[in-house]
Amino acid sequence: MKVLVTGSNGFIGRYLVKRLLKMGHTVIGCDLESNNFTSLDCYLHKADFTDHNEIHRLFSKHKPDHCLHVGAIADVNYARENSIETMKINAFGTGVIAEICRKYDSFLTYVSTCCVYGDTSVYPTHENAPLKPTEIYGLTKLAGEHIVRGYQQLYGLQSNILRYSTVYGPGMRKALAVYVFLSKAMKKEALPIHGDGSHTRSYIFIEDLVDATIEAMKVRNEVINIAGDESVSTLKLAELCWRIVNPDEQAVLEFVPDRPGNVKREDVCIEKARTLLDWFPRTSLENGLKATYESMRRAL
Repeated sequence: MKVLVTGSNGFIGRYLVKRLLKMGHTVIGCDLESNNFTSLDCYLHKADFTDHNEIHRLFSKHKPDHCLHVGAIADVNYARENSIETMKINAFGTGVIAEICRKYDSFLTYVSTCCVYGDTSVYPTHENAPLKPTEIYGLTKLAGEHIVRGYQQLYGLQSNILRYSTVYGPGMRKALAVYVFLSKAMKKEALPIHGDGSHTRSYIFIEDLVDATIEAMKVRNEVINIAGDESVSTLKLAELCWRIVNPDEQAVLEFVPDRPGNVKREDVCIEKARTLLDWFPRTSLENGLKATYESMRRAL
């Protein structure tokens, strides 16, 4: 199968490309950044998926059977400070991808986020829960969902929507909490806790997320939560990161002002993924953090 992956040079995109190649698929990478892959089985393109003509040429050349639309502005802080750019990439760019997938009859997997739930009133949060995003990133990803659903209803576009929870693992973005906590713990610097540290997230290890994404490529026209099965507070995460790095020392913490729009609780229901995909996360938070720490330590 030919699979086009947008955001192929990003944290999640790189893992997906490697897994797809290992499975024997032909992969077309699409990213604004230079790509590190050198495999002859992977066609790499520096391309802007908000440019209709550019993406049209890419699809015309390769005619992919499936498009994994991973590319996005995913840093919530960057999105807050650059709302127009975020709307263009996350919403308009998704519209371009949906339109081109329709024209070339390519199946579309749209990677969304559990941030679309925001401060919902339903816990654990299932796929039919109220959607109340609290910041620009979640709002633009929800706009992308509506675009994909619209193309499905109006034009018969075959598609899935995957709502990822907070993902971590080796090679993760440096802005993410797990990276910040582990890197500061390695230098024995205070770990910054936004607010009172009670905010929770359903952290998922990158390899588990890739497993679920690959399985989801086998189903049609579904909305599926892909998340860890542990809802953990920021305070507990920080203490666990510190203990992994410095097992004989008490964690050094610094409480700082909370971020605007910071979701208070992320407690995601993954029963649909368990039932429909026969999938569940195999990596405990502690083991995933240890693997991430070892990778960071080796990179020094």
